[in-house]
Formats: sequence, structure tokens, C-alpha cells
Amino acid sequence: GDYLTIQAAIDAAPAGTIITVSDGTYNEAVDFKGKAITVTSVNGAANTIIDGSGIGTAVIFGANEGAASVLDGLTVTNGSSAFAGGIYICGASPTIKNCIITNNSSTTGNGGGVYCISGSAPTFENCTISNNTSAEHGGGMYFEDSTVTLISCSVDNNTTDGGGGGIYSDNSVLTLTSCSVDNNTADSAAGGIYSSYSTVTISSSTINNNFANSSGSGSFWLAGSGGGIYSDFTSTITVTASTISNNSATNDGGGICSDWDSVLTFTNCTITGNSGDNGGFFFLYWYSSAAFYNCTISNNSALYEGGAIYCTNAPVLTIINSILWGDSAGDSGDEIVPNGITVDITYSDIQGGWTATGNINSDPLFVGSGDYHLQTGSPCIDAGTSSSAPSNDIDGDARPMGAGIDLGSDEAL
Repeated sequence: GDYLTIQAAIDAAPAGTIITVSDGTYNEAVDFKGKAITVTSVNGAANTIIDGSGIGTAVIFGANEGAASVLDGLTVTNGSSAFAGGIYICGASPTIKNCIITNNSSTTGNGGGVYCISGSAPTFENCTISNNTSAEHGGGMYFEDSTVTLISCSVDNNTTDGGGGGIYSDNSVLTLTSCSVDNNTADSAAGGIYSSYSTVTISSSTINNNFANSSGSGSFWLAGSGGGIYSDFTSTITVTASTISNNSATNDGGGICSDWDSVLTFTNCTITGNSGDNGGFFFLYWYSSAAFYNCTISNNSALYEGGAIYCTNAPVLTIINSILWGDSAGDSGDEIVPNGITVDITYSDIQGGWTATGNINSDPLFVGSGDYHLQTGSPCIDAGTSSSAPSNDIDGDARPMGAGIDLGSDEAL
């Protein structure tokens, strides 16, 4: 039958039902009530809107819903509550796809767009999470004690007064594949992604143009740090075939700040144009360790030290088959300030030189104008080692294409 509201249709639907929603704006809150049903639109999210009317959370999954509880092709907007403005997920694992989650807010707490807690395991696919705000953490999305998968999603233009303008992950497992986390702002730490006690895996994605400011109310050891990512408290961050560019911080680590026993690994990444006080791209701190394999790091800048990377109180930094070129610092260490830690750099092109096996100090001959592919004749071609080298480059091209592995994220064709 036909119903005047989405909630009335959900209330009447048995398991397995597909509820098809006609074009229009529905001024209501929607609760799936544990039902394994699909709520989908006729003509897509742009034409079908759930409007929370600013008086509560717009969509709720709070009764042990599983993957068969599906929200497909709707806009979720104007939800506002103390926590979870747009979508609230508690102990549930719904599927949310082809949705736009925008202009929602958490007025005193976390998760302006999405708030996910208590063993939840949702999947978001082909969704846009944008222009949401939170008073504490996670302007776009907040995850706690959960396992969350994002596929082909955009988490863009969200803001928070605390940490994680785009995403805040606490004691969770987070996987991003073919996603963008761009243009988010935190008024404390982590413009893009904040990770605490979490395992975060990022592949074929962008983390660009995020900003960490130090003017907010959130209390962080390094407030205003980690423009793109802030990794804290024994987090594990793995980034593959992705770009981390043009992020900035008013404190340290314009691209990434790592603190307190975290482990970070970067493979086939292009890392450019980030800026901060110390560590234009990366501030490695407090017993954290990092490894870079076939990465291109260029044109990052630090106000003080470590144009590309600044290290202190950290156990080890490993760099293999990578390029660090054209970074700059106002005081010292255009490329790297090791600050007494163990730095193992081999088979890499380091501007200014670095004495170790296989390293060179030669212009890599990038294509230029923001294109960090290698020109024919680059000294980085065939200059790498097969040890620890990935089987493909950032574009998916096979390695090697010639006599040996190329340095940087691009394997020249």
C-alpha cells in the first residue's frame, strides 16, 4: 500500500520488504526498528530527502539491524541533537549506499553527520558526507568501538570544535577504499582523520586540503596538529596508493602528526604541498614509528624545522625506494630532521644527500605543474630495489616496467 510517511511504511513492513520512496522532502525522523528491509528512492538522493527538522537525529539504527537493513539513495539532512545529528548507529550493522548526509549537527557532542558506537559494523558505499558540524569530535563521522567500511565515499567540508573534522575513530577498525577526505576543518587536531587506539586502512584515496587549527576547545597534547591525519594512542595506520596533499596545521605535522606508540606505513603515496610548524608533511613523535615504500614526498614546507619530516622521541623511521625533493624549512632540515632517532634510508633520492646504500641526490625530473610522474631520463628510473617494493604503482601499473624498480610512487612507462 501507499503511506504518507517513511516511518509509517517501515512500521507496516515485514522483513524482506523493499520500501520505494517517491520524490519529495519528508519532514520526519526515521527509525528502522531492527527490521531487515530496504528503504530506497525512485529517483536518487537529490530528489528524495529526509529532513530531521532540527529537532533530533534524522535516521536511527539502534535495534541490532544487520546488513539487510538498507538505506539507499536518500538525502539525510537537518538532523540535530546532542549526539548524532544525521544518522545514529548503535550495536547495528546496516548498509548505507548512494546517500547524501549533509548539514546535520551534534550540538554538544560527537558525530555531526554519523555517530556509530557499541560494536556496530556498518558499510557506507558511494555516499557523500558533507557540511556537517560537531561541538566535540567527528564533524562528519564519529566511530567508537566499531568496525566501519567506507567504499567510494566523499567525506568533505565538515567541521568540528574538537578533533577529526572529517572522521574521528576511537578504538575502532576503519577501512577506506577509493574515498576522499578533503576540505575538512578541526579547531583542535586532525582536520581530516583522528585515530585513537584504532586500526585504519586507507587505499586509493585522497586526503587533501584539510586544516587543523589550535583555536578550538578540544584538549589535545598537540592541539592544532595533524592537518590531514592525527594518529594517537597505539593506532596502526596503513596508507596505500593515495595522495596526501595541501593539508595544513597551525602547530606540527601539516599532513600527519603521529603520537604515542603508533605505527604508520605508507606505500605508493604521493605527498605534496603540506605545511606546518615542524614537519611540513610529517611530525613523528613519542615512540611512534613509520615506514615509507615507493613514496614521492615533495614541496612540503615547515615554518621551523623538517620541511618534509621531523622526528623526536621516536624509535625508527624507514624509507625505501622513495623521493624526498623540493621540501623546505624556515630554520633547518629541508627534507628530514632526525633528532637523534634511528633513520634507515636506502635506495632513495634525497635532496641534499643521505649517505647509505643505493641513495642518490639528483633532480628526479618530475613532469611538473603538479604532476609528479617521472619524465623519460629521470635518474629515479630503475634505481630502486625489489626488497619491500609493491607489485604496482599508484596508478595500478605493474612494477617493474623496465630493468628495475623506479623510485617514488610512479613506475615510469
